[in-house]
Amino acid sequence: MFRRIWQIIIKEFIQVWRDKKLRFFLVGPPLVQLLTYGYAINFDVKNVPMGIYDEDRTPETRNLINRFRSNEYFNVKYYIESPEQLRDLINRNEVTFVLHLPWDFTKKFKSGHAAPIQLITDATDSNAALIVNRYAGSILDGYTQEIMQQRLRPLGIKVKMDPPVDLQYRAKFNPNLLSRWTFVPGVIAMVVMLVSLMLTALAVVREREIGTMEQILVTPIRPVEFLLGKTIPFVLISLAEVAMVTLVAVVWFEVPLRGQLYVLFLGTLSFLFNSVGLGLLIST
Repeated sequence: MFRRIWQIIIKEFIQVWRDKKLRFFLVGPPLVQLLTYGYAINFDVKNVPMGIYDEDRTPETRNLINRFRSNEYFNVKYYIESPEQLRDLINRNEVTFVLHLPWDFTKKFKSGHAAPIQLITDATDSNAALIVNRYAGSILDGYTQEIMQQRLRPLGIKVKMDPPVDLQYRAKFNPNLLSRWTFVPGVIAMVVMLVSLMLTALAVVREREIGTMEQILVTPIRPVEFLLGKTIPFVLISLAEVAMVTLVAVVWFEVPLRGQLYVLFLGTLSFLFNSVGLGLLIST
């Protein structure tokens, strides 16, 4: 029994090696997916292109602008001169965020009244827009607290402006919220599913296409041996693909591998049973 299964396994490896398109499929798509998810897909919001439309141009407005300039999340690229230029920059996607300070900002500010400002955000990417607005809100909150302290200090009133509840968020498994730490490991599951499913689905169909199914049917090979001989090579190939993707993720993208390797291996093997079974269902 094992000898017959071993012969089928050898036959499958020979067929895989002879098929140039199949060899490219085993290496090309996984690497493309890995590079795409590692570099192209990125949800990190930093260096947001920003424009400043300062109609007041006073030391008070410059103080507020400097807070945005010194923040790592914003990159001040344009100083806007007119509403037309503002709309043009937004429409051409040159800026994602604009801080508009009206001409009477300092006047209202010094008179003790609320000094409104305008925050203009390109919300084409709604998720990024929410994050950018949250960053801007935190900067403005700090600026407001500093101004209130300056106003109360001459009156001899010492007020600690710290909030009553201080919320500090920390991600346990991805402290810096790097996108590649989330997406690159996901390629492992995609490679396992696509490679094992498609190769297994093509395995039985290939025999019928090239006309060798009838020859196999008259051999002493039992159906279980035939299916095992067809699936084991692709399980081994899928495990090799996972090892390759994991190595690239750890070495090239510097994704930390925490935990035991055998746990990853057992989980991958368990997932393979599902995809291989689905491939056999499609094939038969």
